[in-house]
Amino acid sequence: MEDEVTLCVGEEAVRRWAHAKKLSSRTTDAIINMGYTSMEALSLLTEEDVTDCQDIPVGQRRLLVHSSVGTFPLGPAAASSDRDRNTNGTNQNSASIGPCAPQNANCSQPDQATGPSPEVQENEFIRNVLGQLHGPIPTSDSGLTPFSTWALDARLRTLRGSMLAPSTKKTYGSYLRTYISFCNYLGIPIVPISTLNLCRFVAYLSLRLSFMSIRNYISVVRLLHLEMGHNNPIDSYLVESTLKGAKRLLGASTCPKLPITPLLLHKMRQTLDFHNPPDLIFWGVCLVTFFSFFRKSILLAPSWGLFDPKKHLSRSNISFDSSGAVISVTWSKTIQFSERTLLVPLPHIPDSPFCPSCILKLIFRLYPAPTHHFPAFTYCVNSHWCIVTYNWFLQKLKHVLSLIGVDPSKYSGHSFRRGGGLFCA
Repeated sequence: MEDEVTLCVGEEAVRRWAHAKKLSSRTTDAIINMGYTSMEALSLLTEEDVTDCQDIPVGQRRLLVHSSVGTFPLGPAAASSDRDRNTNGTNQNSASIGPCAPQNANCSQPDQATGPSPEVQENEFIRNVLGQLHGPIPTSDSGLTPFSTWALDARLRTLRGSMLAPSTKKTYGSYLRTYISFCNYLGIPIVPISTLNLCRFVAYLSLRLSFMSIRNYISVVRLLHLEMGHNNPIDSYLVESTLKGAKRLLGASTCPKLPITPLLLHKMRQTLDFHNPPDLIFWGVCLVTFFSFFRKSILLAPSWGLFDPKKHLSRSNISFDSSGAVISVTWSKTIQFSERTLLVPLPHIPDSPFCPSCILKLIFRLYPAPTHHFPAFTYCVNSHWCIVTYNWFLQKLKHVLSLIGVDPSKYSGHSFRRGGGLFCA
């Protein structure tokens, strides 16, 4: 179990992060040669470091700075970028990388720097577009700056591509591949599909899927047709009657995972060695998930490279007081557009191994992160930082459940949310 965690540390973690950010292997080698051989070190990267490295092409320098600011929005690179915009506001069309952060920049004081605001991100887009156009752009009679149709179309594609959440895109991609394979097998066009062929697709899915899954799969057929300007093919008596028959034949019942109860938590704790860092962090995730009702998409990132402090729980999201801890989040499954801040209290349970605020405070004191925007559930072993991913947590959970004689196939990460809800009811 521990080997799987340590795969994402040191140079390997930096290389995975760089690969996820579309950085070239030449750029990755240059980063490591500069001494940034861990995510802990990479969080201290400054624009001056990037500018002084002649082994990195200009385009890759820009991408490296942009990726560093996105992953570490409170780090020196982000602080330098914000200061550069404030002091050089009149030079919006400049194509060079701005001045570096001061040498005494302290990443351990994140309250002295702020992440890029939506206005700053918009200015970056405008500056990039203007830099690719030739010559000055005249002002129209209406007072608006006329962009080229190419720039507007690029912006339009960005807006359209942001319509769905990344997790939804991934799910729809699976549905789409199944639908395309079905059409190719029958030799029929993907769009538009006839009513009879769509009913055949439902019949094909009914041989291996539940009724609720069939509904999900044909949703991508509807989306494809609407995107191509066609009518919704599901709005048909023949299709609706076929779906009704599938529902009657297959049933609409679901098999939700069982809840993690306090009794199960007690048995699980007896199998853990709290002198072992992964076991300690695992227990922390269990308690926070149980008492906060958070979904996996908030608590744990898929990897170092995919960690997003705006979406995943970081140490800056957690504060402590005499009554326990408070977690503040601005993104979740039900808060997709950061329209509000959700404050979730974690209780303080004196002299109890089930106190979520105590275990969090212990983790933070044993493994103090160099910056507050580090993932909440990380620990340091032999000067290398390790991140707990959801896949590792799920495998660890199944292993622990099997040790106490419980069928792990009946439980998942969502079991903590269900168990916590039942415990508070």
